[in-house]
Amino acid sequence: MRGYLKTTGWVFKLQAETTTVGTHRDCDLCLQNGGVEEHHALIEWSKSEPCFVLSDLNSAHGTYVNDCRIHNAAVRLTPGDELHFGYGGSTYQLLPLLPGNTSTPVAWVWGGSSVTPHPPSRARPASAGTKRTGQSIPSEQQGTTSRRPGDEISRLAVFESESQRKDRVIAGLRDELSALRHQLTQNQQTDQEIKHRLLSLERDINDKREQIERLKEQMVELQRGSSEVFRHSVTERDLKISNLRGQIERLKRESSLVRSLQRDLSSREKQALKLASEVDRLRQDIRHKDIQLGATATKVSIVLFFCPDS
Repeated sequence: MRGYLKTTGWVFKLQAETTTVGTHRDCDLCLQNGGVEEHHALIEWSKSEPCFVLSDLNSAHGTYVNDCRIHNAAVRLTPGDELHFGYGGSTYQLLPLLPGNTSTPVAWVWGGSSVTPHPPSRARPASAGTKRTGQSIPSEQQGTTSRRPGDEISRLAVFESESQRKDRVIAGLRDELSALRHQLTQNQQTDQEIKHRLLSLERDINDKREQIERLKEQMVELQRGSSEVFRHSVTERDLKISNLRGQIERLKRESSLVRSLQRDLSSREKQALKLASEVDRLRQDIRHKDIQLGATATKVSIVLFFCPDS
């Protein structure tokens, strides 16, 4: 079955089975008025009834059928029911077919004027918020069906509770307004204090700037004096460096002399060792010859002893 939601200036065609309502871009009916959540409500076609069923997805600001709030619940819809989502925005009327045209209706078009929820100009259908029994009542016979007093009393009780809720909301808004006014007066006082503080801060900044300028001048003078001192110190250091270089060159020459003397000394020591070894060899030769002379002397004395006449 085809279904349409009609509002001022345009008509929206419901999906064949499920139509999603919310602010999310993937929703079939994407709304931008206040109080509408990303996934706010569902409009489903029930084959067993058969009728459209509106389900509120536990929204914060609720869904309204003929100005009756539906919160986290489902209600059957009949042609002519007026639907509202959140607060502000447009009111939508459920139609089974587009009047005077059986072709495809106008697609979703932005630009409809924002309509504030208001009591419907006709009586509330019995299907909104009540349990439906038996076969569905044709839309042609609903206007002539009489209302029971209990249904009228329950409808008025719902209206009364809704008006009391709105009164509480208005009272809360008034309290918030008074609090905001009080806060505004306090903010004005704080603004004056902030202005005084800003002025004092500007004076302090100007004083600091003057101090900075004086310090800059002093630093320039110190740099001039320090440049001369630095030049003298540099010349003195250059002289010291030149003296140290001369000493290093002299030490290098002396070290070369020391090395040559060490080489001469080592060669002299080698010669002395060689001479000492020759002296030892000569001493050994002299001892050997002394022994030979002693032996020949003994032999001669023996010979003279045994041959005195010869």
